Amino acid sequence: MKKILITIIAIVTFTAAKAQTSDTVRTSNLDTTVVEKPTVLPEFSGGEEKLKKYHATHIHYPRKAKENNTQGTVILKLLIEKDGSVSDIKVIQSVSVEIDNESVRVMKASPKFIPGKDAVGQPVRSYYICPIKYTLISVDR
Repeated sequence: MKKILITIIAIVTFTAAKAQTSDTVRTSNLDTTVVEKPTVLPEFSGGEEKLKKYHATHIHYPRKAKENNTQGTVILKLLIEKDGSVSDIKVIQSVSVEIDNESVRVMKASPKFIPGKDAVGQPVRSYYICPIKYTLISVDR
């Protein structure tokens, strides 16, 4: 007889975490300019592997989502500020309210990113697309 053990750790896989690709710049004044296609894309300090590790150790699979066998990929759009901090988090692909909220919670608490840069190497505010995959794992015993 097979027993199914549901893990609490979300398996985080990234297919292509990258900044949004558009040639436009939104601006209302100098401090709030968002470069939608910076010359150098923002990235998590330590790279994609560190981001995966951060998610794996900080995400807590929501109880209700486990009970309902809810799985899928949440895609977040983050605004990375000039200092690398994360702001203006938006869910652009939802899985469930519980999983979406957990994803936003973890990214709000994340360490700073390396900000995107313009053509002259200056930090700019830019977007980062962050997919987070939630998978329940079956373990045979």
